[in-house]
Amino acid sequence: MTLGRNARSVREGFAQAGFEVRSVNTARAVHAPKGSPNWWYKRRLQQVAPAEQRRFNAELSSATTSWSPDLTVAIKTIYYDQTRILELPGSKAHLSFDDVSNPENTSPRYLLNESDWDLIVTTKRHNVPELHSRGARDVLYIWGAFDPRYRHRTTSFEERHFKVGFIGAARPDRVTLPSDLATHVRGLSVVYGPRWRRSYPLGKSGVALRPLALREQYTAAANSMQIGLVLLNSDNRDAHTNRTFETPATGQLLVGERTPEHLELFDEGSEAFFFEDRDELWNLIPRLVADQRMSSAVAANGWRKITEGTYTYADRAREIAAHLDEA
Repeated sequence: MTLGRNARSVREGFAQAGFEVRSVNTARAVHAPKGSPNWWYKRRLQQVAPAEQRRFNAELSSATTSWSPDLTVAIKTIYYDQTRILELPGSKAHLSFDDVSNPENTSPRYLLNESDWDLIVTTKRHNVPELHSRGARDVLYIWGAFDPRYRHRTTSFEERHFKVGFIGAARPDRVTLPSDLATHVRGLSVVYGPRWRRSYPLGKSGVALRPLALREQYTAAANSMQIGLVLLNSDNRDAHTNRTFETPATGQLLVGERTPEHLELFDEGSEAFFFEDRDELWNLIPRLVADQRMSSAVAANGWRKITEGTYTYADRAREIAAHLDEA
């Protein structure tokens, strides 16, 4: 339930959509400190420590005492006892923003009970047939979303300090990003996120490296750059991600990987720009930096597309509830 996290945004999206909402925090399992009991249990048994399961059970009981939910939405509960959640009254939906065919996003106890959930909600189209083949009762594909409170435009395009930027964690398939930015837009770019210092312990001349930005810090980070790179997670087999919506919503010009879902969302060349490979990307970026008038206009079009559309967490909450009502 940390501000700026998906789960908190989903909870508040349901509240904004008119639902009475109560929540149980699973952060101790999702973000277990290294060396803690939950960390060891996750690594060895893919479940939470007994003390955490007892805390979860108690908090769940407290939240539902004298109050019967019509719908329970579970996010990042794969390490908990599924039967404890599934015994609650009303409909039960499991929501994942990650690839549920990736073993890192499942657990034996979750898979044992996956077919007992009334609905599995996924932001990955490729997961839909895979979930059906695993025996899921019902599957709903939804777009990702953005939270207007922390993903909004505060600075004009022309006033932004950096020409190009990226917000996200370091990964093996992204490790050259700071070097590439320093080569192609030297002194004009920034990278925000965790783990970059592992590959660049002394930093990187020609590009600014900044730590993870959450909550209002994300707003400031996003509004510090004109062009926002959307680099998809290959482990999730992403065709779009929440950054697809957050980037234009904060007034950045979206430059992302060319996928069917990105092309479905945006008119390429007038609302966003896409690339097939890194050669195309680094040929494109200097041209966009040089043509400020055109880049600003396309960024404004992308901002209108997302902020005037149905891409908030409240929209996703209504979609999930409507699907269950129809079912």
